[in-house]
Amino acid sequence: MPTQTSFAEISLAIAHSQQNLRLLELPPDLLDLLSAPRPPRLYLKSSSPRHSRHQSVLSTPADKAAESLHLCTQTQSYQVRQVSTSNSVYIIESSIARPASIRGDDIIQFDESLAQPSSATTAIAKVDTMLELLPVSYDVKFMLERLLPIYTASELSSSEESQSLFLSQSVSVSKDALFSEIPAPNAEIEQAWRDLLAFEFQGRCAKPSASTSFAVWHSVIHWVTLERWDLAGDVNFKGFFVTEQAPSIEAMVAQAILINLEHEKLPNSTASCMHLDRTKVVRWTGMTLLQARLERPDSNPQLLKDDYVGQWQDLLPEGWREDAVLNKLPSGSYAIEVVEGKETIIWMGSDESGSGTAQSVTSEAAKPSSGKRKWHEKFKAQRKEIKK
Repeated sequence: MPTQTSFAEISLAIAHSQQNLRLLELPPDLLDLLSAPRPPRLYLKSSSPRHSRHQSVLSTPADKAAESLHLCTQTQSYQVRQVSTSNSVYIIESSIARPASIRGDDIIQFDESLAQPSSATTAIAKVDTMLELLPVSYDVKFMLERLLPIYTASELSSSEESQSLFLSQSVSVSKDALFSEIPAPNAEIEQAWRDLLAFEFQGRCAKPSASTSFAVWHSVIHWVTLERWDLAGDVNFKGFFVTEQAPSIEAMVAQAILINLEHEKLPNSTASCMHLDRTKVVRWTGMTLLQARLERPDSNPQLLKDDYVGQWQDLLPEGWREDAVLNKLPSGSYAIEVVEGKETIIWMGSDESGSGTAQSVTSEAAKPSSGKRKWHEKFKAQRKEIKK
């Protein structure tokens, strides 16, 4: 015999003051990540420029999506977008309903003597729009590079004078603040930071020019030669960066260079020792030598090919000198020109891909060089000034 099941009635009320809530729809991969036993920390990032020098960072149409709010994990960035829903969604919470009676003044009041309180629900918010997460990716290195000013050590000034000029002309933006302006995972930004040899000095961030990087590396080679260290082996640089006084900008640049050229993973590496990657060192020194030459307006950017190879070899450890060959450079990054019957080489830019293939052109006589460059640097407070 069929039976009729009775259900208890639940009162529904709508709160007079509605809360401002948004529902966030999580992608399946992000939901799995947050449901793991140890969910990672998430970051909300907005790329709204806080300084006038940042106005042009996201000015192109392709960058407009980067201006919105982003939710970032360690490996993925999601653009937060607001979308309308076809049906309104109410957010409810449990409450207690009390019977009411109408008095003569037409004001509804509860009369606790009529009945006992019963279960009820109250709508505390009405959601007409929802937030969705759209996976996105950006050229993080390009975005970071546009945010970083270029630091160039002056040949005519001391290290202290160059630092004072840098502090007076640069905007005070810390590394953490800079990372918060780029809508990408911090791991990607950190890799771009290393690739650009970026550094933070007294709350200001910058990247060194090629001429500054070349001068600093030349001094590193000079310093390790005095210490009789072999850059091709395990080198303990722990004492190299630790001084009684605050490190100079050039010391920070040296540290950035060495970290960038270090092997990514070595099973026997220690915190105090560094092991440089042979391929990275050869490639970077060859590129920087040509780039630095191009940055110097007082000299001819062209070099005799044989002279260039010889200078390149002098920037390498003894056991790696034989690697200084042109096919170690990126494809299309240099051009070979014939000047008065002699082959010269000039920097053409780099896309950081492939092994080098030279462009061959014929040029008229190049301008004469204006002489050797002089550069002074003091790596440690205890050491005397080193002349290049």
